[in-house]
Amino acid sequence: MPPHEEPPPTMERRETSGGPFAFIVVPIDLSQDADRALPVAAALADRITAKLAVVTVTSPHLDPGRNESEIRWHASEAGVTVDQVLLRYDDDVADGILDACRAADGLLCPASHAYGRIAGLILDGVGAELVRRSPAPLLIVGPEVTRQPWDPRSILLCVDETAPLAETAEATCLWARLLHADVEVLQVIPPRHDPNHPAPAYPTAQRVADHLTERGITTTPKLVITSRPADEGILEAAAELREPLVIMEAHGRRRHGSEALGRTSHAVVEHSPLPVLIVPAR
Repeated sequence: MPPHEEPPPTMERRETSGGPFAFIVVPIDLSQDADRALPVAAALADRITAKLAVVTVTSPHLDPGRNESEIRWHASEAGVTVDQVLLRYDDDVADGILDACRAADGLLCPASHAYGRIAGLILDGVGAELVRRSPAPLLIVGPEVTRQPWDPRSILLCVDETAPLAETAEATCLWARLLHADVEVLQVIPPRHDPNHPAPAYPTAQRVADHLTERGITTTPKLVITSRPADEGILEAAAELREPLVIMEAHGRRRHGSEALGRTSHAVVEHSPLPVLIVPAR
């Protein structure tokens, strides 16, 4: 941004509703890849009556006013107005972002470069560390997510043959109430040709649906048996719903250098036209 340009005018700030998130927080590094998360975060902030914040880790030797002006210019180019700019000066970028999000009572909404698996993981470097270290769910905006307004009206909870973490069920209940949305619990399994190991008569999807129903959430289980990769079944099921919020567990490992997401969640984030809420493994 040229130094003589003024930042765009700030729109009137949203009045928050006292919900669980005061802010939707987008970490950016002033690149177009990172900016892709801004329209998604702004739409969600409007939907749940939160505010939109941007966090960037910068140098203490740079002019903070210039930093903020450049960030607001990037947001304007993405078609959104930022309510608050959070500047951090941490040596560890991931820790700085997570600390800022926690202090703001926010939901972290990073964009993913979605590199192939040979390159490491969807979120290389800082992005992968955010998934590994975050104590709370993250809304990840993959490379196929468009800038069109996103207005989630349903929830697709993806489970496998192991019961989901308690944190995943808790996150699903929270978002079902926030969005006033019904939940479809999806389980994708391969066909069983061994008569000694048939398809489960009472699959995980049914058990999870029963659990959510007991908590007052309108829930439908769905079992898909296919020989194709599970991520393809998940993406097809998501396409049948009205702009769903897709929820998945990370199924990755928390140590540095390990994959932050499992194969299926990696592939869903990489190819989904919708953002994906990832619940980190503990």
